Amino acid sequence: MGRMHLNSSGWAARRVDAWLDTAWPRRLLALLSLVGFAMLAWNLTSPIVEHGTTGASDARAYWAAGRRLLQGTALYADTAGQPFAFLYPPIAAQLVAPLSLLPLPVFAWGIRVLELLCLRYVVGSWKLAGASMIVCLPVVAEIEAGNINLVIAAALAAAIRGDNRWLVPAAVPKFTALAALPFALGRNRRALVLGALGAATLCALSVLSAPDLWRSYATFVISQPSVDNQWYNVGRVVSLPARLLGAAVCALIAIRRPVFMPVAVALSAPVLWFNSLSVLVAIVPAMTVDSATRASGHALLGVDPALSDGRRPGRTVG
Repeated sequence: MGRMHLNSSGWAARRVDAWLDTAWPRRLLALLSLVGFAMLAWNLTSPIVEHGTTGASDARAYWAAGRRLLQGTALYADTAGQPFAFLYPPIAAQLVAPLSLLPLPVFAWGIRVLELLCLRYVVGSWKLAGASMIVCLPVVAEIEAGNINLVIAAALAAAIRGDNRWLVPAAVPKFTALAALPFALGRNRRALVLGALGAATLCALSVLSAPDLWRSYATFVISQPSVDNQWYNVGRVVSLPARLLGAAVCALIAIRRPVFMPVAVALSAPVLWFNSLSVLVAIVPAMTVDSATRASGHALLGVDPALSDGRRPGRTVG
């Protein structure tokens, strides 16, 4: 018998690469992107007003918190799930207080634009940004609500690409970003420390300037009622201890496989709202890093990545 290559997986990979080089994938991506942006535009048609359950609900909560801080009224007057509920540390309200002087629609649209720009940074192109709205529906819900989960996703993407400066600052308003620390500790520690020092300085100034607010926040967190009866809380199907355990496992796996880092961050949320899952778009840059890492490892070992069993190229059987 003649000599035969053991490389069927390589043949399939070459066929996929050849298809990707054609115009069809680009056209399909462009179509998905247009549909995604159209769906986003349709979801942004609700008016933004101060009262009632209308658009930009999370942005309204930030805006109202800043106003309450400036007016000297109770910051934690509402519980989770209520229209103006502010669930974050006092420093988040302190940072946003000057911006709350803007009209609510201007403030809300500013956050939406910021989130859209963060999405573009995370996935790397506007076409992929639009397509991600189809693949990951929470992205649309996140931009509509005007929260900061895509800002956290951008901090994760920066860390994946080697810039850890923004990881700890991103955890100041939402502690979930700390689930990415095991991954970051093995990469560019200097940048991580600089970001941590900046975040620690801001937090220290916040506590020193308003200790009563932090005491109120601690009481508020402890006394929060269950929100398991709200459909938007997608995490209600799994208990918090189980999710935190899953987050810890994913965080450790992420040290070697960065694609698990956004999963760890999502699972670590005390209340996993539907739009909180938008942080999973950071899997896109993580997949690129994973592929590059494996490719460089194959190159160092002299292994053909097309060979699924890891043998060296050119090996045949008679």
